[in-house]
Amino acid sequence: SGFEWDSLTDVWGKVTEERAEFEAEEPGSAAAAAEFGDVLFALVNVARWCGIDAEEALAASNRKFRRRWARMARP
Repeated sequence: SGFEWDSLTDVWGKVTEERAEFEAEEPGSAAAAAEFGDVLFALVNVARWCGIDAEEALAASNRKFRRRWARMARP
């Protein structure tokens, strides 16, 4: 269909490409926001290729961060 990569290496290449496009934009601009969305989309495809539910992986990382933050914030 033309919308699938041949290998995980190719998907990581797309992540690298999208990161470069993001970094080329003016920080805080609408164009940078759009490119950042492309970076996230490419990373979701890495997760898909690896059999990982990207949304659940992010939720787990958020839970881990909140636990760490709560420990640090205690007097």
